Amino acid sequence: MNPAIVHIVSGASFFSGSAMIAAALGMSFRQRSGLVWRIFQRLLLIAGILLAVLASPALHPVLEAAFFIVPLSVFVADEFISEDRRSLRLGLKVFSLATCLLCVSLEAATWISPQLPDVKQAKVYVVGDSVRAGVGYKGERVWTEIVEKETALPVVNLARGGGTVRSSRTQAMFIKDDAGLIFLEIGGNDMLGGTSLPEFRDGLDALLRELCKPGRTLVMLELPWAPFHGSFRRCQRELTSRYGAALIPRRVFSQVLCGGDSTVDGLHLSNIGHERMAVAFMETCSGLLAIQNEKAGVR
Repeated sequence: MNPAIVHIVSGASFFSGSAMIAAALGMSFRQRSGLVWRIFQRLLLIAGILLAVLASPALHPVLEAAFFIVPLSVFVADEFISEDRRSLRLGLKVFSLATCLLCVSLEAATWISPQLPDVKQAKVYVVGDSVRAGVGYKGERVWTEIVEKETALPVVNLARGGGTVRSSRTQAMFIKDDAGLIFLEIGGNDMLGGTSLPEFRDGLDALLRELCKPGRTLVMLELPWAPFHGSFRRCQRELTSRYGAALIPRRVFSQVLCGGDSTVDGLHLSNIGHERMAVAFMETCSGLLAIQNEKAGVR
């Protein structure tokens, strides 16, 4: 996948956009700036806002609106509030910078890997879609097969092409064990297929409720969400928290997708992509697997 696209869907563009917004706000403190300076300020601000909004941040809607509206108000104030009301203009600029810093801090927290439970599981179940199931091209070696070989643990791949959060309940019903690590990568087809937010919420809620049982460990992969899907991200984070599932930040899977050799069509994994996914899984979940640490090492 193109690195520029990965930069956006991974959420990294929120931080680069925020840096541009902060720089534009900082430039606004200069008194009596020329026309070129002001044009550059405005362009920097607009580019920063575009990059940040495309990242689909998981901020509270009110805070997200403030993040985008308040910086714009600074430049409106510079045009329409008279020079003799400098304290008002200064206060607005400081407030805007503080809002930007708060939002960056909250969004940065979503990049931190969760604290995984101190438990070892001797079996792995994978629930997902074609990114996990594979697409069946000649010579394809799905990442679950690599993990099974590297860890010597049984890995049951229940992923199905075209899977959604709603249809995955059928996959979940095949899991009869009271214990085991259940790894979920699901939601991509909901996002690309136009599933409404209420349908996504209801489907994911039902799926997690079905899977959440004592003795099991649930780990869900946060997706590299497409632009303007922040509400879906918030839903995913809210429900995984409610059911005690560990949510792996989207930057992890985004790193797997980065590069032209990781996918066969921009989305589905090539053999190199499957190898990278196996590495990402073992790096992330090695502490949950009942194997010797050296067997979970990455090559």
